[in-house]
Amino acid sequence: MSEGPSPRLLPVRRLSDFEWERLRAAARGEGCEELEGVLARFGGEDREAGLWVFSASREVRAVAGVGPEPCPGWLGAARLLVIYVHPDHRGQGFGHRLLARILRHLRGRARTLTARVADRPSASFLEHHGFVPLRDACVSHFRLVGKR
Repeated sequence: MSEGPSPRLLPVRRLSDFEWERLRAAARGEGCEELEGVLARFGGEDREAGLWVFSASREVRAVAGVGPEPCPGWLGAARLLVIYVHPDHRGQGFGHRLLARILRHLRGRARTLTARVADRPSASFLEHHGFVPLRDACVSHFRLVGKR
């Protein structure tokens, strides 16, 4: 039995091009506040932020966003704002492929990608993908762009 069309990795140009409610509800249920912040920021047409989704028939199954690093002392860095995969679609490689897409986007634009995560599953995901943990009030992990 098929679940319908295969999800495609797409850039988000307008939030209204996609159906977000199922993903948003799941994120709220899991306490992922970052998703709402990224969508509000992107909905305000922040063009310094980049947003990509895995979507099938307009329904978003996974999302990742990146923007400028807001903390001082990180010249030339970008911040991973969110990677969120709907619980029904985890384990299919969406997070890995979204992160790879962000890193391609950043080549020539940023030297470093930073993140701020508080939970162990997110930290483990980042560390598995080459991020180095830090004891810093503003940045919990970083990695060089273009390096694995």
